[in-house]
Amino acid sequence: MPSIFNNCLLIGLVFLLFSCNGLEKKQQLIEFKGKTMGAGYSISYHDSLNRNLQPQIDSLLAVFDKEISTYREDSRLMAFNKSDSGIFISNSEPQHLLRNFKTSIKIFEASSGWFNPAVMPLVNYWGFGKGDKKGVENPDTATIDSLLEFCDFKAVQLLEEKGGVFIRKTNPKVQIVFNAIAPGDAADEIGRFLEKNAIRHYLIEIGGEIRCRGKQSKNYGWIVGINTPKEGAALNDMQVVVELNDMSLATSGNYRNFIEVKGKKYAHTINPFSGFPEKNSLLSASIFTADCADADAIATACMAMGLEKAWTMISKMQGVEAYFIYSDEKGEMKIRHTDKMSAWIKE
Repeated sequence: MPSIFNNCLLIGLVFLLFSCNGLEKKQQLIEFKGKTMGAGYSISYHDSLNRNLQPQIDSLLAVFDKEISTYREDSRLMAFNKSDSGIFISNSEPQHLLRNFKTSIKIFEASSGWFNPAVMPLVNYWGFGKGDKKGVENPDTATIDSLLEFCDFKAVQLLEEKGGVFIRKTNPKVQIVFNAIAPGDAADEIGRFLEKNAIRHYLIEIGGEIRCRGKQSKNYGWIVGINTPKEGAALNDMQVVVELNDMSLATSGNYRNFIEVKGKKYAHTINPFSGFPEKNSLLSASIFTADCADADAIATACMAMGLEKAWTMISKMQGVEAYFIYSDEKGEMKIRHTDKMSAWIKE
């Protein structure tokens, strides 16, 4: 089945589990993998009751898909995209779609518009939307400029009403795609589900985005790796390994998801101001923060704006750490990361 995650910005995060005993003698390590909306997921957690919660998690993800997918004509997001003025979400309905709108508005404002879920018309134009990735042989500036007029996320408003929220759009041609935030939000939602079931130590990975809480073992936090951002690099080719405690991690990069047309490669990160696929020196942006949805969206914004603007933005954000891999003037791979990360890196 096609996936809202097919256009995710990175699938290359792999968590590395050490061979070790559980946190406590009665704690059992439960591990399982699965598929959701075309992407893979991996979940590990410690549970004294030795419960396999995969059936419940799969059910939760099925509801999430029905809310968020742009590949399903019957999803709530597609109902919004097809509408002229918006849709109403009642308090008794699933809140996944509304939550994605709320988080997206927050990061849209924090990034000065560099994270923009309203770029769906451009995503489709460049060939990264639903269907085969064919690309554009002869990009037309006039067409791109006309599509930019519809990529106005400010046209989306959340109006509190009795019994729910009306998600309004003032421009009927505005269409939303949550590929750059939904994997992280899904990881957060599963994390909240585990916590409601009294599970305090877990790692969730969906489409390469990670949320972890507690510890992997008595002596270690959760150990995860960030891929080397090179075309053709194996999923186990790690640039760096870090230890995480009560943190989420999302990485965005253009080296895996691109379209090649007549020998020219177009990256899937769309510049929301120019309308063209963005190409700059930033090879990958890994963002560490409490919630995975925030990390997912911020990482996307960083790739769109480039190294220097991204570094300036991150330096102003509270509770956000970053690990940037970029190419210098000589084409050599370089690293820049926030100071706090020095203590997390495993040599």
